[in-house]
Amino acid sequence: MPSQPPRSATWPRPSTGRGGEDKPTIFVRFAAAQVGHEGTMLRPRESNSLDYEGEIALIIGNPGRRIAKDNWLAHIAGFSCYNDGSVRDYQFHTSQFTVGKNFAATGGFGPWMVTLTKSQISTPSRSPRDSTAR
Repeated sequence: MPSQPPRSATWPRPSTGRGGEDKPTIFVRFAAAQVGHEGTMLRPRESNSLDYEGEIALIIGNPGRRIAKDNWLAHIAGFSCYNDGSVRDYQFHTSQFTVGKNFAATGGFGPWMVTLTKSQISTPSRSPRDSTAR
């Protein structure tokens, strides 16, 4: 996979002309696109390639709307490693990333979900060993 340019060089995203630090690009991943730990990710027949990136997934635990900045953690179940597979040729058909991110079995979770308290997140000097893996 070719190396990515520094993040500062990619805002706004050249692929969409949108985004930026004040208005980040957001997309969804549907359940059928997910694969559990040690599951097999699949390149769809509709494409000749499956690109991938290592990501940290934020896992929503409680629904919400117009959540106050100081209450965001109450809606988060945890965080996990995520293998973000993308079908780039479909992703670039439109300004929306969702289509290229939701082919079946193209996103891998695991092996654990990590939960954190607000004090652990707001205090950068705390050791990751103080978190809880589930």
